[in-house]
Amino acid sequence: MLDILRLGDFDWETLHHDQGNASDLPVIFREFFSASSDEGAARAVGSLAERVCYAGEEVVEATAPAVRVMWRIAGVEDFEWRHFAIQFVDAVAAVDGLFYRRLEGDKIIDSCRKAIEDGLHIPWSLINDSNVNLRGSSIEILGDAAPSDAIVPFLLKILREESDPILRADASAALVSSLIRSEREGEAEEARKFAERFLLEGDSLVRLKVARLLAATCPSWIIESDLDSIINSAYREVVETGLYRSEYA
Repeated sequence: MLDILRLGDFDWETLHHDQGNASDLPVIFREFFSASSDEGAARAVGSLAERVCYAGEEVVEATAPAVRVMWRIAGVEDFEWRHFAIQFVDAVAAVDGLFYRRLEGDKIIDSCRKAIEDGLHIPWSLINDSNVNLRGSSIEILGDAAPSDAIVPFLLKILREESDPILRADASAALVSSLIRSEREGEAEEARKFAERFLLEGDSLVRLKVARLLAATCPSWIIESDLDSIINSAYREVVETGLYRSEYA
């Protein structure tokens, strides 16, 4: 089954990541794809992210090939931890310059953006999936990387119809993310209005996810000092209500 990953498509020996030569990445991919527990799968994805998307702040030579392999894993229907693969791609998409404050003409950034865009058909196919983890991770990556005119109507529909608090929080953050990224006239103001509304909501999970998004993207209209108190109070409430997930740590 490991043949599905087609690791031989890339010359890992000649690629580099944050910790050196990328020849160690195939081992990490195999560990992830053969994981037998949430902890093992998360540990492998964390190791990968440390190397090719360090601290969510930069991409490197090996990042685009890693994204393509993780899309292949995300496309394997019977793999239990597909959502971790999608979350990894989303972490790459959130790096400044790819989809936020787009930079053009940088070879590494351009290759990473192309690798992400080439796999977006996978989360599009999962946006209505019955698995909450798959659906939520798909909502998030599409909010961060899909064209806003394509994804915003879906996100608004989810917010109108969905009752699951986790999916509502995912969709709320994805909506603000998509509007922040958009260069269409008036959408920055729409992003501000939705963000203000979500931060005042009683739903602690919505407040936590939207506040963390704003802290990461730093739009010009946000007051960062206000976000710290919102994040801290919302985090405590999320833990108390039993909706805590490891990604909120």
